[in-house]
Amino acid sequence: MRFRANILPFLFPYFAVFVGLYLLKNAWISIILYHAVILACMTADGHLIDFRKIITRWNSRLFLISCTISVVAGPALFVLWNFMKLDFSSLSSNLSMIRLTNLSWILFIPYFCLLHPILEELFWRSKSNDESGSGYLKDLLFGGYHILVLVLFIKPEWVIISFFILAFVSWMWRVISYKTDGLLIAVLSHILADTSIIIAVNFILKKN
Repeated sequence: MRFRANILPFLFPYFAVFVGLYLLKNAWISIILYHAVILACMTADGHLIDFRKIITRWNSRLFLISCTISVVAGPALFVLWNFMKLDFSSLSSNLSMIRLTNLSWILFIPYFCLLHPILEELFWRSKSNDESGSGYLKDLLFGGYHILVLVLFIKPEWVIISFFILAFVSWMWRVISYKTDGLLIAVLSHILADTSIIIAVNFILKKN
């Protein structure tokens, strides 16, 4: 019963993303609702944002490994996009469908690249030493909620591949957070990964 209670909050992001992207078709509503939900969960769990959790024992080797893996995301997306993309739509039309155009897209970039990674790490990786194997399940759930986003942009086989990559990266950030007793390296490499992806998306948009 305790195991189920520990996992339940990590199902709420699925609800937030589904409502925002599929019912309201608005990326801003989706991400703000998602952040509101995880903030509510952290508050209810008694660990409202405590930026002291970001303080860490620095480890240059782990930082280099995590950043190397993270920065590959953008170039890989750019190179593989023509193989990954859905055949019946373009990236710009998909973004327009969820109201990410012009000023909305410009404002979305810093929000997604800076605030989003911090909140995600505080929520998904703040309790690194998970009991009853729940840490591994949370890694799968982290990868899983992204599926709701990815199916709007890429082919099913690439959604599956991306799911396993995201679950692995979640495991990596969780292990690093545990080993360094803090979230700093995970936050920095997560910011790097998201920024790398956004840069790739902008290059794809200009190319098309």
